[in-house]
Amino acid sequence: MTVPRSTSAMVSILHADAEGEVVYLYDPESSRGNTQYPFRAVRLKNPTESALESGPVTVFGDGRFIGEGLSEPIPAHAQAFIPFALDRQIVVERNDSERDAIHHIITVQRGVFHTELQHVRRSVLTLNNRLTDKAVVYVKHLVPAGYVLAKTAKVSSRLGDAHLFRVEIDPGAKVDLAIEESTPVFTTTDIRSPDGMGLIRAYLSSAVVEGPLKKQVDELLQLNTEMENIEQKIATTREQMTEYRARMDELHAQIITLRAVKSTTGALLNNLEKKLSDISDRLSKATVAVVGFQEQAMVARIRFQDGVAELSLDNQARKEPVVSKDEQRSSVGARK
Repeated sequence: MTVPRSTSAMVSILHADAEGEVVYLYDPESSRGNTQYPFRAVRLKNPTESALESGPVTVFGDGRFIGEGLSEPIPAHAQAFIPFALDRQIVVERNDSERDAIHHIITVQRGVFHTELQHVRRSVLTLNNRLTDKAVVYVKHLVPAGYVLAKTAKVSSRLGDAHLFRVEIDPGAKVDLAIEESTPVFTTTDIRSPDGMGLIRAYLSSAVVEGPLKKQVDELLQLNTEMENIEQKIATTREQMTEYRARMDELHAQIITLRAVKSTTGALLNNLEKKLSDISDRLSKATVAVVGFQEQAMVARIRFQDGVAELSLDNQARKEPVVSKDEQRSSVGARK
C-alpha cells in the first residue's frame, strides 16, 4: 500500500484459524455465475466478532497457488463463498416445468368454481461428477418475491436472501436435485370447459374432500365421461358411414360399367349387386345407430346441465353442535 509523506496508516492484521473447506458453488442466477458449470470455491466462516471487508483473496493449497477470487463483505460469524476457478468437471443439466393445481375451493355457483390455485414452478438439476474423487456442491437458489419454497429438498443453510442446498456426489456418479416453489393464484374455473374439468378431477382425486359437493361433482364427472364416450362412438360410426358411402359409389360405378358391356356374365353382376345391398343395409343400421347415440348424448347433456345448475357450495352439510343433556338443562334453567 502507498502511504503519502507526513501521513500515517493503520493496518489490521488477523491471524486465526477459520472453519472452511474447498467446495463447488453453483450459482446460475447472479451475473458472475454460470448456468452449466459450478465454480470451485472456498467456503469459510468468519471467526471474529467484526465484519470482514470485501477484497481480493488468494488461495494456496499443497504449497502452491490455486487461484484468486473476490469476496463480498463477511458479517461476524457468518459463512461466505469465494469462487476462485471455473472447473468443468461438474456438469449441471437443468429441466424446468410449471403446473397449476387447485389448493382450495372458495365458492361454487352454477358450475363456476372460485378457487385458490397453487402455481408451482419445479426445477430438476442433474449434477454429473466427472472427477475420480467425491465432490461437494452447494446450489444457490433465490426464491422470487411472492413464492414459497416447497419441502421437496432439504435446505442446508442460507446465504443472505438465498437458500443453499448441499449435494454430495460420488466419483463418476450423478445426483438429481428437485426444487419446487409455489405462489397462490385466485381464479375462476368453469367445470364445463375441458381444462376446468381436468383441474376439478385432479383436485378431487388428490385432496381429502367429503360431503354433498364431492358427490355432486363425482356424478358430473361420470356424466362427462359418459358424454365423451358417446361422442367417440358417434365419431367412429360416422367414419364407418363415410367408408360405406365411398364403397357404395365404387360398386355403383362398377355395376353401371358391367351393365354397359354385353358380354358380361350375370354371376359377377349379381355378386356386385349383392355386395351393394349388403353395404346399403350396413349404412342404414349405422345411420339408425348414430340417431340413437345422439339421443343418448342429448339426454346426458341435459342431465349434466341440470347438475351444473344445482351445483353450489351452500349444499354442503352443516354439522350441528352436539349439546349434552346437562347443558340442555342448564340452558333451560337460565331461560327460566
